[in-house]
Amino acid sequence: MIARWSLVPVLLALTVIASGGATTAFASTDASTSEVPNPRVQPQVENGSTSNVTAGTQFTPQVSYGRTVVLDEVDIPAGGFVVIRNETAGDDPLIGVSRYLAPGSYEDVAVQLFEVPGEDFFRTRLEDDQELTALLHRDTNDDRQFDFARNEGVDGPYTRNGSAIQNPANVSVIGSAALARSPPSADVRFTPQTTAGTTVMTESTNLSAGGFIAVHRGEGSSGPIIGVSRYLAPGSHRNVQVRLFDVPGQRSTRTNLGRTQNLTAVPYLDTNNNSRFDYVRTNGTVDVPYLASGSFITNPTTVRVNASSASSTTATTTPERTTRSPTSATDTAETGPATTTEAVETTETTDTAGETEARTTSEPITSTPSPSTPSTANDGATTDGNSRDSNDTNGRTEAGGPGFGLAVALVALLVLAGLTVRRDG
Repeated sequence: MIARWSLVPVLLALTVIASGGATTAFASTDASTSEVPNPRVQPQVENGSTSNVTAGTQFTPQVSYGRTVVLDEVDIPAGGFVVIRNETAGDDPLIGVSRYLAPGSYEDVAVQLFEVPGEDFFRTRLEDDQELTALLHRDTNDDRQFDFARNEGVDGPYTRNGSAIQNPANVSVIGSAALARSPPSADVRFTPQTTAGTTVMTESTNLSAGGFIAVHRGEGSSGPIIGVSRYLAPGSHRNVQVRLFDVPGQRSTRTNLGRTQNLTAVPYLDTNNNSRFDYVRTNGTVDVPYLASGSFITNPTTVRVNASSASSTTATTTPERTTRSPTSATDTAETGPATTTEAVETTETTDTAGETEARTTSEPITSTPSPSTPSTANDGATTDGNSRDSNDTNGRTEAGGPGFGLAVALVALLVLAGLTVRRDG
């Protein structure tokens, strides 16, 4: 009796160890992922100030259809006119004059070219890029008409230290004479949004002469064009979709933005009336942009990229790794053939324009192996010492699986206990 009960603690200890080994077979690991931080978008700040005391102008490089130029700011303390001169024009340098301006400060002052009282011109627009000069002139005879071209003794220029106050700027000329005669107008509303990185959408747009909405990288029109809409007829449009990295005349190896960034929507004309966007293909000579105040019409915004939505750039690979759990002698005796539980680890890799996210999961798979040469003992247990695991490249048999040695020891002790009881009896 003493020998019989002395085996109980040993058997209990072995059972706990064996169950612990089986538990560890289902342990799973998760690969940590890092999220790319979103860059801060700095607000745009308009610089410059006006003054009602000192005469001056702010005349900056700009784009024009050749008929109009625009001054960003004008300070004219005693009233008068803004005059535009082309010093390369020989004997006829005075080519433009503004309307009369009352004393004060102004923004976005447009000056019509080749329409000057007392001057005759043989052309109606600039044909090439030019450096032009802006000056301020007084209204010395208080008639609110520019008389300097007829009589240089009146309406002379503002001066500082004995010299005329002047401000030069380069003017780039685009488009045609038709655009110069009747400049079209446009506006576009491009709001912050989250996309899969392959398309963006403008909320609304209005094109007086029809055309396209192009999307530039970065804030403003200086960045490259990375997307363009379909042709849009004259009028208003809502929710215009722009496909990215598919610009006629441009090759791109990218198909996705890949990260959150700033983009700018810019309306363009269809100057050759073929309903195709040819600005890139013709190096900017055809399908020029709409202009306002001497620059492209632009609307920048922040576009966030939702990587989980970019299914077109997701690749999944599923390698399998099998872990065997131990089988107790009691289960074997009751159920016959051993039931093997496998933990299959699946690794999913998401690649979005160079950004990789790995996720590792583990899920159990239960299968019943069919032994090739089974031998059945009197207690109903089935063993297989010859069959090789097809996933085991090291020649290891199932007898060498985790916890299997403990199970064999447990069976042996049970047999020994039985013999001891039988002997005591």
